[in-house]
Amino acid sequence: MERVADRIDIETFPKGPTLTWEGISDEVMGGSSVITAIAVYSDSNAVFLRMEGRVSTENGGGFIQARTRFPSGKLDASQWKGIEIRVRGREGPHEVHLRTPSCRMPWAYFGLPFQPPSTWEDIRFPFDDFSGNAVSPGPLEIGSILSIGLLAVRAEFSPCLDIARISLYR
Repeated sequence: MERVADRIDIETFPKGPTLTWEGISDEVMGGSSVITAIAVYSDSNAVFLRMEGRVSTENGGGFIQARTRFPSGKLDASQWKGIEIRVRGREGPHEVHLRTPSCRMPWAYFGLPFQPPSTWEDIRFPFDDFSGNAVSPGPLEIGSILSIGLLAVRAEFSPCLDIARISLYR
């Protein structure tokens, strides 16, 4: 992890990802969305992880996701205010999901919606703004974050989301 003033980077991609990323779609629950790319790319401005595919709401589905878990089992973010992501992408509904020990079911998460900008921008997601879905009662356990997911959700579209950095900020 690299510390830069008021933030600490937990994932950057200049030499490839430091965390293991996986692509997940609603196909795991009978949906018909397809993730076509989850890979590291580069252009003249950045090295980044790209999630690309097609989101379909057929068969009760509607998501594709790039997700990482932490090698130590959890990320302790208790001294930080939130997550900052350097991102760009195609217009469409997206969400960032955090999973903690209170997310016992596969569909449980703490989430926050966002629209990706078309050019690189840093977007901040304050921990206080996350809301739970199908989680055990209680607040987001920021001292025990098990995974971070970036999703394209709930609409018929062909997302392309580029992620250059994920950090914690004060």
